[in-house]
Order: sequence, then C-alpha cells, then structure tokens
Amino acid sequence: MTRLWLGDAAVELRCETLPPAVQNELRAYFTATNDPWVTEGPLASARSPLLIDVEQVGVLPPASGEPVFFHGSLQGFAAPSAAAVETLWLHDRAAVARLQLATPTLQLWVTEGALARPEALLHNFVLIALAVTARTRGLFHLHAGTVVAPTGTAALIVGDARAGKTTTTLALVTAGWQTAGDDAAWLSLEPAKGRVRALGVRRPFHLRPLTRQMFPQLDGALVPPPPATTEEPKWSLDAPAVFSERWLTEAVDPGLLILPMIGDEARSSIAPAAADEGFARLLRASALVLVDGLPQRREHLRVIERLLAQTRALTLYLGRDALAAPSCLAALVQRALSAVDGAATGRE
Repeated sequence: MTRLWLGDAAVELRCETLPPAVQNELRAYFTATNDPWVTEGPLASARSPLLIDVEQVGVLPPASGEPVFFHGSLQGFAAPSAAAVETLWLHDRAAVARLQLATPTLQLWVTEGALARPEALLHNFVLIALAVTARTRGLFHLHAGTVVAPTGTAALIVGDARAGKTTTTLALVTAGWQTAGDDAAWLSLEPAKGRVRALGVRRPFHLRPLTRQMFPQLDGALVPPPPATTEEPKWSLDAPAVFSERWLTEAVDPGLLILPMIGDEARSSIAPAAADEGFARLLRASALVLVDGLPQRREHLRVIERLLAQTRALTLYLGRDALAAPSCLAALVQRALSAVDGAATGRE
C-alpha cells in the first residue's frame, strides 16, 4: 500500500499488481494536484483516508443497482432505497468501480484496455469518487475552467462538453490572463463572508483537432494521442508547466461566469446571459448534484445559488473568425468585462 496526499487528505493507494508505468501515473495524479488551498481547506480535516484499491481482471464484475446518472460512457448505479446512498457503482466498457461512502473506499476493477488509458481512468473514476467524498468536507466539484483577468477579476468558464471551454481558456491565457485549469474546479463557501471561492484542478489540457489548429504556437509542447485510440483524438498539453508564470495556486473569488457556445456565425460575439441559462449551466456542470441520496446535496445547491448571486454571466458565442484569430475572443471578453466593471462603479 502507498500513502499519498491530496493536500493534507490521506489517499491510501493499492495498485501493486498493475504495470509500473501505470502505478507511477496514478501516484503522480495526486502529487500533481497538491495545491496549497486544498492543504489548508476542509479536506485537511478529513476524518478518514480515501482508500483506492485497483485490481486488473480479465472479466469485469457486474454493477449493482439502478441507473442514477450518465457521464459520457460512464454510468452510475445505486441500490434503490429511501435512505441515503451507501454504495455507488461506476461502470464503463473497460472498468468497474464500487465506492463505499461510509469508509470511504473506492474499489477499481480494470481491464487491460483501461490501463492503456490511465488519464481516462483517473478522470472518470478517481475524480468522480473525490467529487462525492469531498462534498462531506465542504468542497464541491464544478466542470469549469478558472481564469483571472489582468485587472484582477476572476471568472469561471462553464459549459458542456464541446462548448469551447478549453478554446476560451487558451484564448484568454495567451492574451495575458492567469489560469488554474480548463476543465474542473473545487468550490467552497466561506461562511464568514458568504462568498464562494474556487480553485482549478491541476491537470493537463486536452486539445481537439480544431483547437490545436487555432493555437499553432503550442504545437511543440503537445503530446500526441495514442495511435490506437477509437475516440476523437486529443493532444495533451502540460498547461501548468507551459503557463507556469500564469498558473494560479491560490483560491479565487469569482465575479464573472463566461458561458461559451460554439456557433456557425461569421463573427464571434458576447452578450449578457439570462439568469436561467447561468443556473442551468452550473447545474449541468456540477458533478452528481441531482443524484438523490448522495451527501450534502442541499449544501451543494446552496453553493451554486450563492455563486450565481455573486457573479455576472456572459454568453460568449464562438464564431468562425475565432478559427483564424482566437485573440478576438479575449478582446470581446475584455471589452465586456470593462463594461461590467464600469457599470458596477457607476452604481457605487
């Protein structure tokens, strides 16, 4: 058994039967996400470690229970009960996981195919397990990018898969903004101030072919996808290293929500978002918030409501002009942000 750390929260990892390269990648996942804010935050007071036991098998065991959510190819199952969920099963084509919430323990059964994609294994299974258990410590997962403008305003980039989160994040970062990630963040409510704080999850960016085409200056830093992949190819970018001088290691106080949307218009544009659109995006981007029986569901919803109250939401429409000049997206956001800040100053 290997003891690792997510901040000061213990993670007991059993994976000695796996190939050494996969063991190293599993261990690196936790050491790479050892952010100061998590060290000092609610996860530091975890009552018990998260035990992750990974075993390679030839045949996957069946998942038990009724379907409670879907996330791409990943399906979640829980036993039907009027009480709180005690065991959550996760299942896809190459792995099965059983998360026992009281312990908490994550048992992973993986096939050889899953070991060929350790990043997907971590993102689908380990991150979902952390998203559930961290809620009991006051941390709430959000599928969003985290950026800070040169003026100091922090923003969350919230959207569904293929909405343009990575493209928007890269457009802003290459224009001088700071970032803490393009895909996932932890939210926490500060009771004394009633404000929501956010910190991005430190992990590589993954660029689809079109996004890669838009940022040719990054080509030298990209790791190509595995040659045998059956999914749309994605190039991996070690963003924390490439943007080391602009990488955030502290929590931010978001004042803006950017809601990207890829369109077919000739020109990109930006406009204030309707209140219901911001709420709908946040709900869809919040891991398992609508699953009945999981811990701290009401607290999770309160954090979303508080985040909406403290932010202004802008819908960013990505047009065809962004393909040739992604800097136009940063210019649009910056002008809209200046107008928002000016309006706020005028009311003071």
